[in-house]
Amino acid sequence: MPSARLKTIEVDAEIAEKLEQMASEQNRPPRDLFDEALGTYLDRRELIRELDERMEEFDRTGLHVTGDEAHEWLTKLARGERPPLPTAHK
Repeated sequence: MPSARLKTIEVDAEIAEKLEQMASEQNRPPRDLFDEALGTYLDRRELIRELDERMEEFDRTGLHVTGDEAHEWLTKLARGERPPLPTAHK
């Protein structure tokens, strides 16, 4: 992925020390570890936002699938089948 210069980011000395230590242990540049950590954090925040939106939709509509319905669908997927998604209901 191409890089982009945002601005200098100042981090706590303890975090910087840990970053340098881990980078040295993994024989990787600290910037690579920082990019990886920041990317992971942002991915998680996006997931949390998406889950919050889905929960709001559930609260509003009450539509859901049961655990048994989800399990049956996942079992079929694991067997290599291509079942349709379970239909949400109240």
